[in-house]
Amino acid sequence: MKLSDFLAKGSLWTAIEAVQPFPFIAEITPERMDALTDYQYGERPLFHKAEKLTTEDAAVLITTQFKESWLKLLDVMGVVDIAAGRVETEVEKVENLEARTNNSDSVNKVSAFDSDDLINNDGSSVNGGDTLDGERDRTLKRTVVDPATAFANLNLLDKHSIINTVLRDVSNALTLSIY
Repeated sequence: MKLSDFLAKGSLWTAIEAVQPFPFIAEITPERMDALTDYQYGERPLFHKAEKLTTEDAAVLITTQFKESWLKLLDVMGVVDIAAGRVETEVEKVENLEARTNNSDSVNKVSAFDSDDLINNDGSSVNGGDTLDGERDRTLKRTVVDPATAFANLNLLDKHSIINTVLRDVSNALTLSIY
């Protein structure tokens, strides 16, 4: 039995998505993932034990085996900038020691309509203080972008493509690598 015959039983990627909803499956659709798997690896022969599996059982086994590495690869590829020749990150501690004192007096004065003299009517006095004390971390990140580095890293991007990786992992889990 070949992998294409196994995929004809039912959608393997729909079953994988039911076990663990990976974002790349929803983005491409399970039907396209099945088609890509069939296109790239459909002619490979299945292991004899894999022939007896249902697509749901195969999905559970594959997800159990590869879930952690696929999620880590998604995390890493989300932060990798292939055009970055150099990335420098600095974390510096900023210490705040500041004390403020606020004093104000407000006096309202009145006078009679026929007098130039002002007399105190009412008022208020405010005395207050603010103290800022503590430390905080400030992270500075500098990225040097270089087109030559981006071109050189295209091979790295292809090597760590999540789609190519998951297709290869599924094929290796179910098939023999001989023809």
